[in-house]
Amino acid sequence: MKLTANGIEIHYAFEGEGPVVTLGHALGTNLSMWDEQARALNGRYRVLRFDTRGHGQTSAPPGPYALEQLAEDVHGLLTGLRITETHFVGLSMGGMIGQIFALKYPQMVRSLVLCDTTSRYPAGGRAGHPAVGLTPVQHGAARGVQPGPAGLPRQGDRPVPAVG
Repeated sequence: MKLTANGIEIHYAFEGEGPVVTLGHALGTNLSMWDEQARALNGRYRVLRFDTRGHGQTSAPPGPYALEQLAEDVHGLLTGLRITETHFVGLSMGGMIGQIFALKYPQMVRSLVLCDTTSRYPAGGRAGHPAVGLTPVQHGAARGVQPGPAGLPRQGDRPVPAVG
């Protein structure tokens, strides 16, 4: 499904019954990263998974993107779906987005689970990080990942296995 928010079309999946849990994925992945967790949780929770700006089937306007902008995308998605509160789980980049979202909209966050993430890049470390200032596509290209058939990423001539 898609919803227009914050000037982009956001691709999402929303399934299950119960309190809402929102799952934010890592850089270079998409909502399918959470397939197994969604299956495990959807009997007790309404599981919302989404493709972050520039990933999967969500719009990819020219970058670079800011974490604050990505947090506003989450807010726009939740607001558009009339979700007033959620548990938020974020992995890597998803965790960085979740922290910004929780700071900006604490009333919407019932709990925050952060996995393999950081709250900031140190001043000297950020400038040297190869992904700073790049869109996800540019970041992948810098690592040798080329788009494959039907938008699936490819590593050299080998397809990257699907997550899940």
